[in-house]
Amino acid sequence: MRPGFAGRWFSSRAGRIFVAAAAWTAVGVFFAVPGMATGPNWRHALLQSLAQWWAWGLVAPLIVALDGFLPSSDRQLARRTLLHLLLSFPVTAAYFHVLAAVLALLGLENWRTAVNPQLVLTALRGMFLWSWQVYWVIVGAWQAYRYYGRYLSTELRMERLERRFTESRLNVLRMQLDPHFLFNALNTISSQVERDPRLARAMIEHLGDLLRMSLETRDKQEIPLVLVGKTDNKFGKYLKQKYSNKSILFTGGIYDADAINNLRHFSALYFHGHSVGGTNPSLLEAMACGCSIAAHENQFNRAILAENAFYFSSRDDIHSIIEQQSHDVRLVSAHVKNNLENIRSLYNWPKIVDQYEHLFFVALEQKAIKQMRPSFSKNRH
Repeated sequence: MRPGFAGRWFSSRAGRIFVAAAAWTAVGVFFAVPGMATGPNWRHALLQSLAQWWAWGLVAPLIVALDGFLPSSDRQLARRTLLHLLLSFPVTAAYFHVLAAVLALLGLENWRTAVNPQLVLTALRGMFLWSWQVYWVIVGAWQAYRYYGRYLSTELRMERLERRFTESRLNVLRMQLDPHFLFNALNTISSQVERDPRLARAMIEHLGDLLRMSLETRDKQEIPLVLVGKTDNKFGKYLKQKYSNKSILFTGGIYDADAINNLRHFSALYFHGHSVGGTNPSLLEAMACGCSIAAHENQFNRAILAENAFYFSSRDDIHSIIEQQSHDVRLVSAHVKNNLENIRSLYNWPKIVDQYEHLFFVALEQKAIKQMRPSFSKNRH
């Protein structure tokens, strides 16, 4: 047998059916043991118990299918429970007809019993409550299985995210100022000299700035200020001219996601200057990059970051933030940890989709109520 063949077979449709049949048979045997040990006819007790649980094995896929068609998300637990409550009675009634058919196949019942309209009424005086409880056990087991699957999926996404961060960290280390980096940079510039002289000149200027800053800060505990954004406009040119001799690096616009996320992740402090708007994507990206954040003091940033960031509204605030974050390592670590947790739990696609879905349902209900009011008023008059 080739390695992995069993795993592939059990993950196939036939394998899953075999496992389900074996599981329901095991449950049937388990519940048959008391009757087999005390009753006069152990074979009848065994077949009776197997029939009951094989019937549930046939009804369980129907329950799972109905659960998938419910018009509510997994996070709307109360609504799903109410819908299952409505479904539980007809499904349990259908179970008794399936059970009668299985018993007929085993030779324990007459086939007429399976189509007898009085069968459910008879069950109401006997096993209906017990069978109704089994319905809820199946629903609960299925929900637990789905939650476990989502948990594994979330863990897998987090593992992939951590691997991407590790790869990004390695890429940054490879881009340090060593001979290989200089060789590659000069090679790239030389290839653009004739094709695009303006671009080659800009690349030489950027490389010169980088080398100058590396030499100036080599023996200093000084962290440069990196400004990301377009500088080919009037205000950008003014800033570059005014602060050309300071430890400030103007990168221009960066539209590569890995490059900008590297800068955020390895920054000592990330300044988020947006003062208007709702949930800002760049702020969420900074939170996911695990960097310390200093944000402009306003209600929008507060609503997202809460107490997990430094806030500024003046020049003096920025000076005090830089001093505080360089000394209070525990506070910075708490900010980063809480922001990463909020990204995982609050700003993920399943939760966002569920919220939009809930909003649409509420809007549809309100629209239906408004449409019913005029007709109700006309009927009254």
